[in-house]
Amino acid sequence: MFKKANKGFTLIELLVAIAIIGVLSSVVLSSVSKARGKAHMSRRISDIKQAQTALELFYTTNGSYPNTAGDYDSVHCASIGTPETIPGLVPTYLTKELVDPLSDNGGTNNCYIYISDGRDYKLIDYNLSDVNLGNLNNQPFKSFRDPARGVFGAGCSIVDSAHSLAVYTPGGQCW
Repeated sequence: MFKKANKGFTLIELLVAIAIIGVLSSVVLSSVSKARGKAHMSRRISDIKQAQTALELFYTTNGSYPNTAGDYDSVHCASIGTPETIPGLVPTYLTKELVDPLSDNGGTNNCYIYISDGRDYKLIDYNLSDVNLGNLNNQPFKSFRDPARGVFGAGCSIVDSAHSLAVYTPGGQCW
């Protein structure tokens, strides 16, 4: 009599295949996570540059920046106050109001905040919880670091643990 050969995989072969799939999937997920963070930063920088251009156009037209009377206007920031827009920019100078990429998901404290006395301004992307600030040194957005936040320490007197990027006039640098 002839014996039939068993066809199939042994338990060890299955475990090795599952382990290989697990390692490959963790590498892929890690790459996707890094790409998502870079996409968020790219969008933030694009938003800040557009807003900076809109603010300069506003200044050219009106002779001053949109004035908040020294108070911060938060744009989609639950922890700071009622969401507002930068006064006078939408729809004439910006097609839509600024929204941080993580605020799109709702309920986050990531947001843009703006302050101006009419002569100077500062626009901040506040509380970048998805950014590893230790890796910002050699990045193209290094120039957007906010010098008034303690993380970066550029001699301004305000010390804050919030991670943020900003554009500002020279008089608004340390706000």
